[in-house]
Amino acid sequence: MADDTLTVVRILPNKYRVEAQDVSHEEAIKKLIELDTEHPHEDFAIVRSVPDDGS
Repeated sequence: MADDTLTVVRILPNKYRVEAQDVSHEEAIKKLIELDTEHPHEDFAIVRSVPDDGS
């Protein structure tokens, strides 16, 4: 996985839901805009993807 791989998440009480995973910076921004337009009263974030092994 590249160091610049990102994940877009929906922030929920005490957890989060992955909306897009292993996307580029440009794809993450587009997805964030799309989600925010469709769900303006919900919170979203772009986070750096973490390998499954936790390294």
